[in-house]
Amino acid sequence: MRLIFSGLSFFFLYLILIILVISTSIFLNRPIIIYFVIWVIITWWYSDNIFLRKITGIRLKTHYLGELLTYGIAYPAYTMSIWLIFSDSILKGLVLSMAFLCFGMAAVLLKDLKDIIGDREAGLKTLGVIFSPSKLIKMSCIFLIFYFFII
Repeated sequence: MRLIFSGLSFFFLYLILIILVISTSIFLNRPIIIYFVIWVIITWWYSDNIFLRKITGIRLKTHYLGELLTYGIAYPAYTMSIWLIFSDSILKGLVLSMAFLCFGMAAVLLKDLKDIIGDREAGLKTLGVIFSPSKLIKMSCIFLIFYFFII
């Protein structure tokens, strides 16, 4: 059976999730909502080609600095929003966030390898277009070393 979702279905699902995050943040008396909102806005801005691009004039996906900014903020913000559901230790959450940031950045650098041709044809200045594949692999390995030192 194939499920078909309309834009309205996604809107209501999104609304339910936001209400769930707000209520969890209030119930636990933890700043979950702050990290969640930061994560939502930065990932939306990265992907959006209509609304936020018209307001800001920038789509974060089109330049490697936007990629680094997005993932540099999104990984720790998302990790903290999940961590704070289960623990009130912000310091441990920040350490865990840095570990996931390093792991995530290593994955992003490798992910860009498969997109080089398409990004170049689209005129994007992503990490895969600007840096050589060998440089991306080296930087990915460095992030993985940091990851293993942190954990």
